[in-house]
Amino acid sequence: PYGLTFLQKLTQHRIYHACYLLQNKTYTVTKISEMIGYNNSNYFFKKFKEITGITPTEYRNRLE
Repeated sequence: PYGLTFLQKLTQHRIYHACYLLQNKTYTVTKISEMIGYNNSNYFFKKFKEITGITPTEYRNRLE
């Protein structure tokens, strides 16, 4: 989308990649947050919910 800053675009890209990784139950949510570049999993949870409207765990549970 237009009108987003570089950081906003990067955050969106990371969250979309996390959505893909959440399909694989091999990785914990904390591990996924590290894999996409977040050192703080709580911050990842916050950003994930801001973009998707649900937590990473809720997202994963809806895939079942």
